[in-house]
Amino acid sequence: MNFSKTGAYSKTIYDTLLQAYRPYLVKILMTLIFGFLGRFLILSNAQVIGQFIDQHNLINAANLKPIFFKILTLLIISFAFTIFFRTIFSRLSAMAVSRIYDETTYRVSRFPMSFFESQPVGRITTRFSSDYGNILRLFGDP
Repeated sequence: MNFSKTGAYSKTIYDTLLQAYRPYLVKILMTLIFGFLGRFLILSNAQVIGQFIDQHNLINAANLKPIFFKILTLLIISFAFTIFFRTIFSRLSAMAVSRIYDETTYRVSRFPMSFFESQPVGRITTRFSSDYGNILRLFGDP
């Protein structure tokens, strides 16, 4: 099979994602701040080490102890921020996907049973429902 991309995504896809994520936009923006701050702190280790090297001509054990604890503190805080970001963002995304699934289920539930057996869209919807159930079982409900 040969698949090729024919163009940009439909506007309805973006509208659907916006509808799903809208209640969580402020929370997502706040978690993005934590994510960027965590990554900034990880990258700032190089700056801290560079400043230390520039300020000290002779490196010995007495000089290394403060820089070690400074870098360790930066790493702990940056990992905490990054883990917080990943956890909260994943949870908010799971809740947004749940909104899409709930809306799809609500709209499709009004179709007659024969629709799911005779129409390709009905079979796809049945498969989607099964896959979504498996995903929720693996990752836990939102």
